[in-house]
Amino acid sequence: MNIKTNKANHVVVKTLTTKFGFPNESIAAKIAINYTLQLNKIFDAGEAKDYDNTGKEYDENTLFGGRDNYVLYRALFNQQYGRLLGEDEFYRLVKLHLDWGLERLREEILESDRGRNAHVDYLLSIVRRGINLVADEKSLSFTAPLPSTDNLPSHPGLVDFDLGQRLDGSTVNIRLNDLKEFESHHIAIAGTTGSGKTELIKDILFQMTEKTGGRLKFIFFDYKGEGQSNKLLPFLEKTQCGYVNPLHDAFQFNPLSFINIANEKVQHFHINSFADAVAAIEPKIGPKQKNLLKTIVSNCVDAQKKLGRYPALTDVFAELKNMYEELKEKPDTLYAIMQDLASGVFAEEAAVGRQPKIYESSLYVSLPEAMSEKLRQLCVFLTLKYLLSEFTSMNDVEQSPERILPLRYVIVVDEAHVYLNNKNARTILEQLLRVIRSKGVVVVMLSQGVEDYYKSDFDFASQVKLPICLYIKNKNYKAVERFVGTAKSSHKLEKALEGLDKGMGILNYSEPILLRVRQFWERI
Repeated sequence: MNIKTNKANHVVVKTLTTKFGFPNESIAAKIAINYTLQLNKIFDAGEAKDYDNTGKEYDENTLFGGRDNYVLYRALFNQQYGRLLGEDEFYRLVKLHLDWGLERLREEILESDRGRNAHVDYLLSIVRRGINLVADEKSLSFTAPLPSTDNLPSHPGLVDFDLGQRLDGSTVNIRLNDLKEFESHHIAIAGTTGSGKTELIKDILFQMTEKTGGRLKFIFFDYKGEGQSNKLLPFLEKTQCGYVNPLHDAFQFNPLSFINIANEKVQHFHINSFADAVAAIEPKIGPKQKNLLKTIVSNCVDAQKKLGRYPALTDVFAELKNMYEELKEKPDTLYAIMQDLASGVFAEEAAVGRQPKIYESSLYVSLPEAMSEKLRQLCVFLTLKYLLSEFTSMNDVEQSPERILPLRYVIVVDEAHVYLNNKNARTILEQLLRVIRSKGVVVVMLSQGVEDYYKSDFDFASQVKLPICLYIKNKNYKAVERFVGTAKSSHKLEKALEGLDKGMGILNYSEPILLRVRQFWERI
């Protein structure tokens, strides 16, 4: 079966073939068809009934490149339209995609004011993105060597803090980065609302700041959005911590600034990682929408890096909006998510250069309930993606002869169950726990129940050597033991559970200890 372009596009095919020195006229046609698939273009097959068929004619062997490639194109179109297409319908749709793609190439290349080299770069970017969409993403992981960034100075000495008091009045002191005591420095706290978990971690952060002379910085994601209350202001002051509420002042952070614009392979991986993060929070975003997002972000990166800038989320949404208008698509879940992200919660600053990194100072991120659930989750998730990328590229910290591991940074994720209960989103927490421990980064998770930390695909408590159980509603012995670790004396753990009330906690430190945990509000 033969396929013909319209009359105007016959000229486009000839011009592109001559301009780029293609060996035959089928190459421009193949690029045009695949470009429309990149852009997630969808047609009604009935639109082809009265279409102009007076242009360039291709037989199927020339257009598809043989029977094997014909099967590949059929599979691509079946996936694009989400159903098994009949042969006649398939050919009608190929015709529509061919002409629409050639029209776009005419507008974007032949009728643009780009110079000769820019034309080549633009065409190659289309081909490269097509290759990237089907590339094996497993070839590059977070643990693969990435270009190194400036190393954040670490605190080389012991970081210890008082967790609280035993019932006999003695103090429980935690030597967090002493490898003789703990082989991991991550912390998990379980406790229901009002159990004191937020005030406990505030007190720990205060002690860490005081012990390190402010050298050990932290970021605190407050998912409840406590705001600048009388209780919070003293904490901010005593820990030299900045404060941001994205609804009032833009978060001075660009989630796309982690994209490596100097290394094309890493750049591709980072763009995929960003799209994966958005899709992880919103499961209604399917593969086609995710691929469209990757294409749009790639377009924005290519356009902005020539100006020495990272693309901002407003750039991405503007490109997405234009694309939807051109494709005559109605706003959907992807559109709504990107519109939210571009609503001003993040900074517009996008220049490449030596700008302050968010981890160079302590920061409290308040996410009030007035923000949508998805937007709050994305604020945390995209920041964690950025931090993971940044710290992965840094050198490992080296323990001292006394086995003290230097610490660089602390990440506190409040209401961690929001992510732990999301199968896709909890991957980022798993990577944080596994990958950046050697970088001197402490991850602290706060959640409402001990059961939140155990999932069928990953036991988060197994990666945490300092699990602290505060007052919980479900005092199931087995669940608590699985969280705090196997107790040498079941009798002592049972007795501790009996005395577990608000303001109290259980720590399995050589043996189960019931203690009254410290509360920062008591310092005010």
